[in-house]
Amino acid sequence: MGKMSSDHAPIRSNSADAATADGNDRFSNHQTRSAALPPANTLRVRVVGFWRRFLAGLVDLVLVVPVLALSFYIVNSITDLSIIGNGGLRPEALLELVLRGGPGFYSVVVLTILILWLYDFFFIALRGSTPGLQLIKARIIDTSGAPPHWARAALRASAWLLSVFLLFLGLLWVAFDREKRGLHDRLAGTYVILPPID
Repeated sequence: MGKMSSDHAPIRSNSADAATADGNDRFSNHQTRSAALPPANTLRVRVVGFWRRFLAGLVDLVLVVPVLALSFYIVNSITDLSIIGNGGLRPEALLELVLRGGPGFYSVVVLTILILWLYDFFFIALRGSTPGLQLIKARIIDTSGAPPHWARAALRASAWLLSVFLLFLGLLWVAFDREKRGLHDRLAGTYVILPPID
């Protein structure tokens, strides 16, 4: 395979899951340099960098927060946790819930994890992209260049949660990875790519 820049990754396009990306160049996204031509069965793609993915993540967060708030409201009504008062969500009540622990705290944690996982899983499995990624015209592919199937989408959603639980280090990995892949991309065998330049 030929070498690649940090914003391009060659992907084999002929066999289902045997493909890998290759390359050792370390230069900026805007530099170009001649390299040996990749084999005919290699597809070159434009991968999405850290800041664009960060922006997409903020959009997804804005969309999922109302769902989380509604879920907290329902849990609050059923369990009388006092998370939500007359003036809306009470941050001090959330802090008290974290410090106190107990069934109420664990129900909120499990509900949050479930909602985030379902959001990521369903959008990736059904659309190959979350709304935030769609906004920047990005999509997710596997190492063969195909949209992720259900099992891979489930694995990626789970790996994304692991990346978050590791103090977001799995997400920050994108900024330093030569293929712009986070821990969740590596574990699930996926890339986040942009449309090809015409």
